[in-house]
Amino acid sequence: MKYLSVIILSVLCLLAGCTTSPFQYAIVDTPNLSNGSNAEIANISGIRQNLHWQIDSEFEQAGTFLRQAQDGERSQTIRVKYHPSYSTKHCIVVEGEIGDNKKKYPVVLDTGASQGVFVNDIHVRENNLSVYSVQQNKGDLKDYGLGLCYVPQLRIGQMTLQDFPCWYLQRHLELKFFGMPIARDDSIIVGLTALREFSCIVFDGIKREVEFSRNKTFKPDQEQAWSRYPISIEEDHGNAFLFVQIPIAGESMKVQLDTGSGNGLSLSEELWEKLSGKLQNVRLKEDTELYPYIGRLPCRKGVVTQLQVGDRMIQKAKISIFPDGSPLLSDGDAILGMQYFQDTVMVLDFNNAMLWVRNHVS
Repeated sequence: MKYLSVIILSVLCLLAGCTTSPFQYAIVDTPNLSNGSNAEIANISGIRQNLHWQIDSEFEQAGTFLRQAQDGERSQTIRVKYHPSYSTKHCIVVEGEIGDNKKKYPVVLDTGASQGVFVNDIHVRENNLSVYSVQQNKGDLKDYGLGLCYVPQLRIGQMTLQDFPCWYLQRHLELKFFGMPIARDDSIIVGLTALREFSCIVFDGIKREVEFSRNKTFKPDQEQAWSRYPISIEEDHGNAFLFVQIPIAGESMKVQLDTGSGNGLSLSEELWEKLSGKLQNVRLKEDTELYPYIGRLPCRKGVVTQLQVGDRMIQKAKISIFPDGSPLLSDGDAILGMQYFQDTVMVLDFNNAMLWVRNHVS
């Protein structure tokens, strides 16, 4: 029972992002997983340190969505409960299955990921997936162990993503207790290029569920209870990035919206200099944040007692300030995570290029 308690505590610590000794995160690399001997090696051109790329068209898969219709009817919407790990991660995570394998995995709905689907070495091994290594440009670029991966089906509730473009990462995160591995991160990432295929997606932090709508137009009940902010998707060499124009501390800002992050506001030192004068008594401490695709990044962290975000006042708003030039902020000066939206309903209305946020929840 004592050992079981240690395991439970460790898993919770992993989900919460704890790195305090004796619990430590580690990025674990695996040997080359390439098994696509009949496929040509894909050439990636113009790869940058922030891991954005363009793949040869012959390797792009035509992504489609399948629905399991009920009573012969094609459902307009599908609702899926949040995965239990939402309670500690606070990013948008549901549950899914790969192919015919009945093993379930956390699936992070991540607008901060610029491609369709990401898996890691755990999924490749457990599901015997076909993968194809890639050749990166020579130079000082680090080999991240990235490759193409064929995932025939990814089931989420009554919905299936069929033959969607997928990448695999030849590494995963592990939590270690005094150096002994006790938990692994087996999350699947569904990124923006897949999520944007829907007309709208509702993230309900009250009921803790997400609603996918393929064709339905979002119409808010009691429109006066909602605020809306324009969103835009910017593309660069096959990658897509979601931005929202929203006031923060009275300053209108264009920030990247990242539903795959449970953090609050991550911003550059330059932007912090402009914003800090409007905030009082914010104490920052030196720290780091760990990103599986990049590594551990230095930053300064703090908590703002009250922070105005759009028309909502956020209590105990977490902020992280990264050095100018940090790879995390290579596509903008700020990233807005989901910590500020846990107690409300948020809607990505792709049809009308709008973010809706419910201000008064009854």
